[in-house]
Amino acid sequence: MPKWTNEQQLAINHEGENIIVSAGAGSGKTAVLSERVLRKLKSGVGIKQLLILTFTKAAAAEMRERIRANIKKNPDLASQLLELDGAYITTFDSYSLSLVKKYHYLLNVSKNIQIGEASVFTIRENEFLDEILMRRYENPTSDFTKLIYDFCTKDDDSLKKSILKINHALDLRYDKVEYLTSYIDTFYQPDTIESYCHLYVSKLFSLQEEMQNIIESLCPLLEEKVSEKVYSFYRKFLDSKTYDEMVGSLDERAPQTPRNSEDDVKAYFAKLSELRKRAKDYLVYPSYQEMKDAIWATEGYAKEIVSILLELDQKMMELKHEEDTYDFTDISKMAIQLLLDHPDIKEEVKQSFQEIMIDEYQDTSDLQETFISLIANHNVYMVGDIKQSIYRFRNANPYIFKEKYENYQKGIDGFKIDLNKNFRSRKEVLDNVNLMFDLLMDSVVGGADYKASHRMVFGNTSYEEQGKSDTSHQMEVYRYDYDKSSEYSKEEIEAFWIAQDIKKKIESGYLVYNFKEENAKPRPCKYQDFVIMLDRSTNFGLYKKIFTYFGIPLAVKKDESIKSTTDLLLFSNILTFIFKIYHHEYDTMYYHTYASIARSFLLSLSDQEIFQTITGKRIAESSIYQLAEPIAKELDGLSTTELLDRILTAFSYYEKLLSVGDIDSALARIDNLKRIAKGFESIGMTPSMFQEYLVELTENDQLDLKYKVSEDASNAVQIMTIHASKGLEFPICYFASLDVKFNMRDMNDRFLYDNKTGIITPYFKEGIGDTILKSLYKERYTMEEVSEKIRLFYVAVTRAKEKMIFVLPSREWDKGTDYDSKVSWSSLADMLDSIRDVLSPYTFSIDLKEIPLTHAYHTLTKKEYPTSFAHYVEEEISISVQPIGQERFSKTTSHILSKQELRAMKFGEHMHEVFESIDILHPNLEKLSKFEKEKVTLFLKHDIVRNAPQAVYQEYEFMTELDGKMQHGIIDLLLQYENRYVIIDYKLKEVTDEAYRKQLDGYKKYIYQKTGKPVEAYLYSILDDRMVAM
Repeated sequence: MPKWTNEQQLAINHEGENIIVSAGAGSGKTAVLSERVLRKLKSGVGIKQLLILTFTKAAAAEMRERIRANIKKNPDLASQLLELDGAYITTFDSYSLSLVKKYHYLLNVSKNIQIGEASVFTIRENEFLDEILMRRYENPTSDFTKLIYDFCTKDDDSLKKSILKINHALDLRYDKVEYLTSYIDTFYQPDTIESYCHLYVSKLFSLQEEMQNIIESLCPLLEEKVSEKVYSFYRKFLDSKTYDEMVGSLDERAPQTPRNSEDDVKAYFAKLSELRKRAKDYLVYPSYQEMKDAIWATEGYAKEIVSILLELDQKMMELKHEEDTYDFTDISKMAIQLLLDHPDIKEEVKQSFQEIMIDEYQDTSDLQETFISLIANHNVYMVGDIKQSIYRFRNANPYIFKEKYENYQKGIDGFKIDLNKNFRSRKEVLDNVNLMFDLLMDSVVGGADYKASHRMVFGNTSYEEQGKSDTSHQMEVYRYDYDKSSEYSKEEIEAFWIAQDIKKKIESGYLVYNFKEENAKPRPCKYQDFVIMLDRSTNFGLYKKIFTYFGIPLAVKKDESIKSTTDLLLFSNILTFIFKIYHHEYDTMYYHTYASIARSFLLSLSDQEIFQTITGKRIAESSIYQLAEPIAKELDGLSTTELLDRILTAFSYYEKLLSVGDIDSALARIDNLKRIAKGFESIGMTPSMFQEYLVELTENDQLDLKYKVSEDASNAVQIMTIHASKGLEFPICYFASLDVKFNMRDMNDRFLYDNKTGIITPYFKEGIGDTILKSLYKERYTMEEVSEKIRLFYVAVTRAKEKMIFVLPSREWDKGTDYDSKVSWSSLADMLDSIRDVLSPYTFSIDLKEIPLTHAYHTLTKKEYPTSFAHYVEEEISISVQPIGQERFSKTTSHILSKQELRAMKFGEHMHEVFESIDILHPNLEKLSKFEKEKVTLFLKHDIVRNAPQAVYQEYEFMTELDGKMQHGIIDLLLQYENRYVIIDYKLKEVTDEAYRKQLDGYKKYIYQKTGKPVEAYLYSILDDRMVAM
C-alpha cells in the first residue's frame, strides 16, 4: 500500500464541499484521484454515482484502468467491477453528447446525431461567407460599401479571414446569437464608450505614479542642476489632471544619464526612459474627444460585420440541423440549453452524482465551466495545476482555476489543497526549477504566485539512497558567441553540439537512475534517456539529418501537415483527371494532371515518355486513362468514400506505396482523407465538392490537415515540442532554439474579437487608425501570451528527472523580472537572460572550434531500420585466406535500374532487415510498424517455422569451393532440426525466377556437404505470404 503524504491523504479523504487540488508536476495527482475513487467505493458510493471528467479519451481510458486495477485488489468490490465499463469516466465532450442523445426529442435533433469533420465545416463556412458577401456586392448598403472601400484594396481576403476568426471566437459563447443581436445597441452607448476611455486614461495615471516614485528615488542621487532638469522636464506630465493636459507634455528631449553615473542611477534613467516611451505610445490621440470619436466612427463597420456574422451563423446551423451533424462546441451548447430550459432534468442530473471529479481542471473552457456550474451541488472535486495551463489556443481559460484557487484559499465557496511534493525529479533539479521560477512566475504574469504557494518540495528519497552517485545533477546553461556572417545557422550549431554531447555521455558511461526499473541502481545512460525539447517542430528535420550523421538514433514526435506530402496533391490530381474525363474537358488542367500522375510513384514514367504521350495526343491510349475512364463513367452512382476506394484499388495505390517506404505514415494520411470524405457525405456534399475541396486545400494556406507522427523510440533519443512533452518524463533534457520569437501575429489583425472589448475594428480618417480598444486588447493579449509561455517553460523543465541542459547564443540584455520587463519578453531566451545573474554559477561557454561542424550531413542518405534484440546462434567457421573470384550464388542484374526498381529494391532490403532482426524462437514484435508486424506474424504461422527447431541461424554467411570456384553466399534463415536442415530465403514478392532456384541449389549443396543431413529449401514471398518449396 502506498505511503501517502499528509497533503495527499487530505486530497483523498476530504469531503462535503467543493475542493480544488493544486497538484504540481510529479506530485502523483492521478494516483491520488484514483485512490479517492477507491475510498468512495469502499464507503458504499457506487462507481456510477461518480462523474469523472477528463480532457482526452486516452486520459479517460488510463483512469478507468487504474480504477479497475484498484478494484481487482479488493475482492469486496467485485460488483463494482461489473459496473465499471458503464460508468461515466469520460471526456466533457462525450458526456455532453450522451445527454444530448438521451434527451434529443427535447432539443429537436435526431437521436442519431453525428459529429462532423471540422475541415468539412470549414469549407462550407467559406462557401457560405462567399455567397453572403456576393449578395452584398450585388445590393450594397452604405455601411457595406464603406467597409469595403475603407479597408479592402486588391481583394477582400483579409476581411473574410478576420470575419471567420471572429465567428470562431464567438462560437465559444453560449449566447452567441443573443450577444450579436443586441451588440450594437449595447456597445455603442455613451456610458460604455466613456468607461473604455476612462480605463485607457487610468493607464496613464498609473504611469504618472510610477514616474513620480522613480524621480523621487533618483533625484537625491544627482547633482542639484541635473536634478532640477529632471524635475523640470517631467513636471508638466506629472502635474496633468486630464488626458488633454498630458498630450505633448513629453515631446521635448529628455535629460540624458550623466557621464560616469553609478549603476543604480543608470538603472533609474533607463526605467524613466521606458516609462516615458510607454506614456507617449498612449498619447497618440490629439484629444480626449477625438479618442471617443474614433470609437464612434467604427459603429457602421461593426453593424455590417454583426449582420454578416448573424447570417453566417444561421446558414451553418441550418446546414447542421438538416444533416443532423454538429461539432462538439454545438453539442456543449445543446447540453447547456437542455439544462437551462428543463429544470427537472437539471435537478435529475445534479442528484444522480455523489461527486463530480475533473482532471486537468486548469484546461477548462468557459463553456465547460458553465455546464459544470449547472449540475454542481457543492460536490465538485477539481484537480489541476495552473502552472501547466498551456492550451489557450484550444480555448482553455486558466483564470477559472485561478479565481477558484484564490477564493477557496480564503475559505470562500470551497476548500483548497496544495500538492507540492515532487516524486519525479532529483533534489538538484527541483532546486534549479525553484530558483528560476521564484523570479519568472508571479500571480500577475504567469498566473501563480510561485514563491509563495507553488515551490516544489523534494519527495523521492530513493534518489539519495539507491540512486546516489558522483554525477553532477545541477543544471547547465551553455552559451556561444554567434556571428551572423557564419556559414552555419544557430540551429545547426545547437544540433551539432547536442549530438556531440550525447555521444560523449554515451561513450563515457554517464550514469542515470531510473527508480521505476526493477532492482534500480545507477547505470550507464542509453539513447532513450535523452530528450530534446523545442518550442516548435520547424527544425526537427534538421536534427534528424545531423543525428543520423552522428550515428545517433533520433525518434521524432510531432503533428505533420498532410500538405507537406505528395499524397494530397496526387489524390487531388487523380480526382481532377477523372472529372475532366467525365465532363469531356480536355484542357490544360487535363494535361497537367495527367503529367503529375504519370510522374508520380504510381507510374514513374520518364519525362520523355510523358512528353511523347502528350504531344502525340495519345493520353486516351495511356494506362492512366484506361484506369480512370471506368471510374469516370460510374461517377454519378458513387459516393465520395466509394470513389476514393475505387481509386485506391484501380491504381494499386497500397501496393505501390510499398516501394515508397514509411508506409504507416502514408496509411495515416490516406485514413485522414477517407475520414474527411465520409464527413463530406454526412452533410450532403458530393464527390465533385470533395474534389474542389482537395484543390482548395492544396492552394489555400488557411486550410490544413494534420496527422500524428511518432517514430519508434525504444532506444532512441527523442525530439518533440514542449506541448507534446506534457505528461512525460526523461532523465536528461536538452532545451534548444530558445531565442525563437513568440508568435504574436494574431494581435495585429485589423479586425478582432475579445470577450472584454467586443468586436474591435479600425476607423478611417485620412487613413486607417486603431482605436483605444485595440491598444487595450494588445496589452492584455501580450500579458496573457507571455504568461502562457512562462507556464510552457515550466512544463518543459519539469519533465527532467535528473538533469537540465540549456543551449543558447550569448547576447547583451538589460531587462529584469519586473512587470514591464516580463511583458516585453518575446522568447524563452529572454526569460533566461533576465535571470542570468542567478544562473551564472551554472553557465558555461561553448568553443565553436570544438564542435565538428560540417555540411556533409546534407548528403547523407543512410536509412535506419527497426531492429529487435534477437538471439543468434553463433558458429565459428574456419576460412583460409586467399584471393577469390567475384562469384556468388545470388541473382545479379546487368541493366541500369529504373527509379521504380530502385525503390522496390530499397523496400525489399528494408523488409529483409526486419525479418533478419526477429528472434524466431522468442519473437518480440512491439517495435515493428503495423504493416511489418502483420507480415512477420503471417510468416511465423507457417508450420515449417512454427515447429520449434533445435537451432536457428540467421544471415548465415559462408564461402565454399564448388565446381573449382570459390563461391560466396548468405542464407537468410537456416533452421536445424534433429534429422534435417531447412533453408528459407526471403523475397519481397516474386518467387518464380529460375535464378532463385539455382541460388538455393548452391545453398543446399553447401549445407549437405557440411552436415551430411537432408536439406530442404524454400522461397518465401513476404508480400504474398507464399512458401514455395524448391
